[in-house]
Amino acid sequence: MGSLCAGAWLEGVGAIRSFNISRATVPAVHAAGSIVLFAAGSRSVRLFATAMLIGVAASWIVAGVQGPFRAALCARPSWSLAGRMAHYGSRMQFGSWANAANVRFDQLLLSILAPAAALGIYVVGVSYAGLLVPIPFSATFVMLPHVVDRHRAGLVRECVEQWYRRLWWTTLAAGAALAPLAVVVVPLAFGQDFRGAVPVAMLLVPAAAILGMNEVLSTAFQGIGRPEIGSRAEGIGLLVTVAALVVFLPRYGIYGAAVASLLAYGAAHVYLVRKAGVILGTTPKGLYVPTRADTMALRLVVVHVAHRLMRRPSVPPISTQEL
Repeated sequence: MGSLCAGAWLEGVGAIRSFNISRATVPAVHAAGSIVLFAAGSRSVRLFATAMLIGVAASWIVAGVQGPFRAALCARPSWSLAGRMAHYGSRMQFGSWANAANVRFDQLLLSILAPAAALGIYVVGVSYAGLLVPIPFSATFVMLPHVVDRHRAGLVRECVEQWYRRLWWTTLAAGAALAPLAVVVVPLAFGQDFRGAVPVAMLLVPAAAILGMNEVLSTAFQGIGRPEIGSRAEGIGLLVTVAALVVFLPRYGIYGAAVASLLAYGAAHVYLVRKAGVILGTTPKGLYVPTRADTMALRLVVVHVAHRLMRRPSVPPISTQEL
């Protein structure tokens, strides 16, 4: 909780670079600790969990050091601000609970109804598909202040459509490349025993793409002060998850669980898109059809990346002393 609050603090004051550093501290410290434990021959779940705890604590410390710490200590508590924050947060909390249940309920049932080997294969598929999620999720941290600013100026529809459209096609292109690569990457990274995770990963990559775009639309509603829309979408997704797992899991096992995730995220997405049209005034064309400006922006990004990759370091001239 402390790490999340400190991160939100940095994001709120626009310190995006510091925010990214604090977030990256968790996996970096956890990975380093896990490598040390593995090299030492440890197999203790408690020690690996302790490494995660240390990573979270380090993230909290890093965020606190980089934030306006002195200003926070001098600031007076505001009951009116606390009340508004509590009202806003309460409308988001249900969505957080529903999201946690939605992304973990399938694994919980598999741990009860399926062999441990099947659960392991499914978790590998989930982990591989999760490589796609950071693309839209990371963009929402930059998107949120833009939505707030454009909402005040009365231009929120254009802002949301542009962000969504560009992230949609970027995520779609990345997913189209990621899915077939599972045939090579999964056995290479996890071993031949996990080849069965390849079709699961291919099913879950589209689900991960839709999940990421749901986060984009939920962020848009948060930016206009309507976080309950995202919470309702998560609730709808949870209901679909439960119903689909009851139908598909006993018959199709891990593949049924993957289909249930795809259906749940898809149902939530349909709800969010419809609400975006009603509340924000967005249109399917504005959300999904790329514009000339999008093409030009993509071209500039490709040229910029290619230039950076192909640029050679400059060689300093040789001085007469060196000769």
